[in-house]
Amino acid sequence: MTATAATSPFTTALEVPRWALGFYLRHLPWIVGLSLLPALERVALLLWDDLPDGLGTLLEVLVWALRALLVVLIYRAAISTDQRLRELDPRTRKARPESFLHTHRTAFALQLGLFACGYVVFSIPEWAAALVPTEHEHLYLAVVLAAKNPTVIAFYMIWVVGVVRQMLLTPTPDEHAAE
Repeated sequence: MTATAATSPFTTALEVPRWALGFYLRHLPWIVGLSLLPALERVALLLWDDLPDGLGTLLEVLVWALRALLVVLIYRAAISTDQRLRELDPRTRKARPESFLHTHRTAFALQLGLFACGYVVFSIPEWAAALVPTEHEHLYLAVVLAAKNPTVIAFYMIWVVGVVRQMLLTPTPDEHAAE
């Protein structure tokens, strides 16, 4: 995944979600495993109204801690262990994201657009809760959120790390000239 000036912006934009899907599938057990705990928390909060005081807040803190852990593990698996990135000079590593945004702004904008479209599409089931009879709305939302946590939310976390990875892997124009 290294965008070049000759690569079309659309191809460059599609590299990350394509990579993210492959990463998700290669690391499915630990990604889904860590994502199931927040999924269960969402189910508990939606289905049990009589949780003890403070338990809801504690569960919410646990969800955010698990999501942060998931991002750290994704980062480590995708970036920290990549030998190409470990060997980069710190100045080069720092210059690449800004260079990427400057030289591939159309691809980056397309990627943001794809991300936003995905958000809308995958939010439709939540928005559809308004169509569910009131007595079943909590159960419906519990199922939707339980399904989204290990799939959509985890995939989008990988995608965001993938954007950083793409920026770091893409040589600056100066590096291309030196080759």
